Amino acid sequence: MHNIICYTTYLPEGTEQNISFLELLLDENLSNGKIVCPEEVYSEVGDINHKLTAKKNYEFLLRATKKYPLRAIGVSPKFTYDSSAQFILPPPTNR
Repeated sequence: MHNIICYTTYLPEGTEQNISFLELLLDENLSNGKIVCPEEVYSEVGDINHKLTAKKNYEFLLRATKKYPLRAIGVSPKFTYDSSAQFILPPPTNR
């Protein structure tokens, strides 16, 4: 089965938590962060709705978690997201 992963600063760094549809519905902060999921999920539930003016990730995750499991992983606020990659990069070091 395909998994959806949300890297979020909402959870303490290093914490991993399986999130149910109901948990996500009750706490939209769990959807804040970088979402990583297989293309098959987008194909089945549809892409992020760019017509919305806010809460795009939240609305997508509500649709997706009806069919697929969601795992939230806490990351440090110092980490940044590389939009061209499917992973989190550590902050650059000043040397």
